[in-house]
Amino acid sequence: MGAITEFVELYMKNCELGWELDEAIMQEKSFLEWKEILLERSRKIREVFEENEGSFCEVRKLLEAPMTEELAEEAYSALEKLYYGGYDDMYVMETMATPLLSYYEKEGNIERQIFLYHMLAFENFEFYERIYGNNEVSKTVEYFNKVLSFQEHYATIQNPKIRRCFFTAYDNLISPVGQVSEDMKKKVFQVYDGAMELWNSPKV
Repeated sequence: MGAITEFVELYMKNCELGWELDEAIMQEKSFLEWKEILLERSRKIREVFEENEGSFCEVRKLLEAPMTEELAEEAYSALEKLYYGGYDDMYVMETMATPLLSYYEKEGNIERQIFLYHMLAFENFEFYERIYGNNEVSKTVEYFNKVLSFQEHYATIQNPKIRRCFFTAYDNLISPVGQVSEDMKKKVFQVYDGAMELWNSPKV
């Protein structure tokens, strides 16, 4: 098991522990019992953070080195596992995806670029829009447009999950992104026309 895979396994385990701790403090308890649970949660969260950060430090070092096919495969599989498993972490995913995008661009691997841009668009919107509002969705728009820039290759893409990314990008640019971005509100009908043009294309 490589360092990236080890990190992901640890990260998922610690996320599940964090969710359990969050549920525990929501249970009906006496004040003294609740206080003890809160203190225990605080202690464990600090331990979890130190574990995750220590493990991810090794991952960052690996990703700073020249990318190899074996390392790229491990990192890509790890990101799929995190994303499809519902483990949202913009920092982790962006840190891992950025060198992968450079690698797959050089390799000409279109399908993997599409997935990575798709993933980053969702993670970016979930994180930044909730914190900063529509001031930060421009990056989300950029990532979704990166996905759409590959739609001329639709017919050669065999993976249905990757094909679906095009329509997901159109759908999200209309809503919810189009509902919070003043710029995208002006382009909603243009985006809709693009989606319908692809949908009615013989290659679909």
